[in-house]
Amino acid sequence: MSPTPIVIKSLSILLDINSIIFTDLDGTLLDKNTFKFDSIKDYFKELISSGIIIIPNSSKTESELSDFNRQYNLNLSFIAENGSSIHGLNLLHKDLPTKVLISRSIDQIYNIFNENIHSVLKQKITFISKLKKKEQEKILGLPLNKLSLAMNRMHSIPIQFSGNEKERNNLIKTSNDVGLSIQSGGRIILKNM
Repeated sequence: MSPTPIVIKSLSILLDINSIIFTDLDGTLLDKNTFKFDSIKDYFKELISSGIIIIPNSSKTESELSDFNRQYNLNLSFIAENGSSIHGLNLLHKDLPTKVLISRSIDQIYNIFNENIHSVLKQKITFISKLKKKEQEKILGLPLNKLSLAMNRMHSIPIQFSGNEKERNNLIKTSNDVGLSIQSGGRIILKNM
């Protein structure tokens, strides 16, 4: 996808800002096991108070990142679902939008997936959203009260893939060929490019 005019304008405005830190959350700012932020919270807020702009860039959803802002009394711009959407640019400059969508919707992703992925590969995929809450909680490593935030996805679909490496590579190639991207972390996420 080519950059949209709003993204280009946003980048030119951001270049006028002195210090911006883009950071992941899980395993970077948040403890990889507990998802806690407490050990660096004071330092983090000190950086913000000194004028440094911090923009989380995460596989987390808009709901999760908004909750992070609420939980720690922050007002950060953020990038959700691996770059699928950008939120709160207006916090950086009044002429920027509140939200920029860069990806397809989940319905569009499902349609492309269903029309283009071979049935043999489809049989090896488990959609996390189709599992029971307890199974989702175990796979995602989140407490039940945070699970609905994580599953409130607009532009990416968490999956588990049970195929071998050759099949996994085939899934990645086929997905890329039709404009989808497979990204691996602690789990696999199918998303729009």
